[in-house]
This record gives sequence, C-alpha cells and structure tokens, in this order.
Amino acid sequence: MNTLEISSNKIYSRLLVKINDQSIFPENFFDKKSLLYTVEKKDPSREFGIVNIKDSIHYKYAINKTPNLKIYENYVKIAEQYDHSSLKYDTLIADFNLDELAKNKVVLKKIKFRKQTYYEIIDGCHRLSVYFLKFKKLPPKFYVLSNYN
Repeated sequence: MNTLEISSNKIYSRLLVKINDQSIFPENFFDKKSLLYTVEKKDPSREFGIVNIKDSIHYKYAINKTPNLKIYENYVKIAEQYDHSSLKYDTLIADFNLDELAKNKVVLKKIKFRKQTYYEIIDGCHRLSVYFLKFKKLPPKFYVLSNYN
C-alpha cells in the first residue's frame, strides 16, 4: 500500500510535443524547467515530452480556459485522443469530487531522472489537473503505482 503524499512538482505527464519536427504547441508554451526530457516512441516522427502536470495543456486549460481552448482542442485532435473533448473536460471540471477520485484512482509510474524520483501519469491527467487546482499534494488514497512501461 502506498503511504507517500506526492507533491505536484514531482508529477509529470507524457505529452505529444512534435510531429515531423513540427511543434504542436505555441513557442514558449512550456517553461524550460517543466520539461523533464523528451522521448521518441515506436514512430520516430512523433516526439513526446515529459512535462510537469502544472505546465501541461490539461492544467492550463482547467485554470484558464479561454486562452487555452484552441490549443487543447488542437492537441486532442492531433494526439488522436478521440475519447476526450473540451465539452467532456468542462463537465469533469464542473462535477469533480474527491469521492469519485478515491474510487477511480489515477495511475502513476515511478521514474528516475538525474538521480531524482518523479512520477509519470499513466492514467488520470485530466483528473489530476483538476485536483491540483485546489491541492498541492496527492495523498495515497487517490493513486496507485504501476510497473507499466
């Protein structure tokens, strides 16, 4: 059982950041400190960034929808996240509650980078973005650790 409360500054999301060397996000969208590192998956034309949750498009949309709406909708389309939409996310933001989060825990994977421990979100980026609007640390009742690669 997990006993560690995890600070938001240790939680990162894997985001598609480039396709064919073309950035998906506007210039300077990510603070340099918030991008831990980039990786290529099976498809070398797609580059992913490991981005701090508070600098992700999901969090930026939740905290300030208007300037981030088109960026979010473009990201969901390009990243082929067909089960997501701004309308569904707006509903999650409006109806968010901690009891539901405790039942539907986020899934994190422990990662090491430059001798530091961080946590990559495997499932629950939207939920965590909304959660961190009000809280600074994630208690163990809201997450599980995975060995997912």
